[in-house]
Amino acid sequence: MKQKWHASHCFQLQQPEGREKGVTIANQKKLRQQIQSLLKPALVDTLLHHFSTLVGGGPVHYADFGCSVGHNTISFATFVTDILNSKSELSAKDFVCHFADLPSNDFNTLFKQLPGEGGGERERTWFVEGVPGSQYSRMFPHSSLHVAMTTLTLHYLSEIPSLVSDKSLPVYNKGKISAHGSSLGTVEAYVEVSRKGLRKFFECRAEEMVSSGVLGYYCPGRRDRAHPEEQMFDDNVHPQFLFEKSWQELVNEGTIEEEILDSFNMPICHPSIDELQEAIEQPIPEFQIQTLEFTDKFYITPGNADTMFKDAKAYGETMTNMLKMGAGPMVSDHLGHEPMQLMMERFCHNSEKDYPLKKAVGFPMYVSFCSGVLVQK
Repeated sequence: MKQKWHASHCFQLQQPEGREKGVTIANQKKLRQQIQSLLKPALVDTLLHHFSTLVGGGPVHYADFGCSVGHNTISFATFVTDILNSKSELSAKDFVCHFADLPSNDFNTLFKQLPGEGGGERERTWFVEGVPGSQYSRMFPHSSLHVAMTTLTLHYLSEIPSLVSDKSLPVYNKGKISAHGSSLGTVEAYVEVSRKGLRKFFECRAEEMVSSGVLGYYCPGRRDRAHPEEQMFDDNVHPQFLFEKSWQELVNEGTIEEEILDSFNMPICHPSIDELQEAIEQPIPEFQIQTLEFTDKFYITPGNADTMFKDAKAYGETMTNMLKMGAGPMVSDHLGHEPMQLMMERFCHNSEKDYPLKKAVGFPMYVSFCSGVLVQK
């Protein structure tokens, strides 16, 4: 069975802001706000002290690449425009916020949540536009953007490495669903695609941004180049180990064919901080790096952790819904509806069995991040 998840979908899978039992919009809002705290202080400083106010007679343009479809996309746009509007020389300017993502993104759901459009009482002070396309290609005219953001997208690949799906090659990713824990040759195939995608992303943004424009980002990442096979921090935290175990059990029982597991690969590779720096500075440095930081084991706390983790059943439901909201669309597309249901049931069952172990270590929930703020030269 061939993998049906096409490259054009790869980087869109960034924990969509839906409503699942145990993982509410309010919980996701709190989690995103915690993660955004990694970037906001440096972004505020750069916008206030390094962003050029010589934007000509037209509006100020802000873009969110790989935008999500909920409140956090709107709140970040409001956050940025409020900062810019606080500068007296920009207070009379119009602001245009461009939400950029693949054509399959649900822009209508996003637009319905805009302030003044059912998304809150506060009056919206900026114009809005949806822009369909890939962040790994040009999406805007030359020198047209003043501020741009991308959050939780740069670890998604522009395509799945073709080598890892070729049975005749030693790097065939048999029995694994991503680069994590795979052979060194397999991991290098992922890393190479990641490096090419990162270079392309920053090259395209350099073309689109004005001189002294500001670009900010954060994504899951690694400290350095060493051990790229260790993508997911440790197996006590990330659900991939349990997910692979559940899938393998169904294969062993004959419920799902082995080839279906072997042909499934998640288009994810967490970049290291030096790989990001290379992509930013090569082949010609177009950006001045204001901040480039690695945050090891950033702890995140769900808004209703007491309810989510109160017993084995609640924990199993919570972890299953988080998996659905993250990798769910990709897994469902590959497996089909019925096998997907069996997979989620088995994963939920195994999560419940795993509850005593997780409870004993305090339900660790942390992610290591790379973040940065750049200024266009």
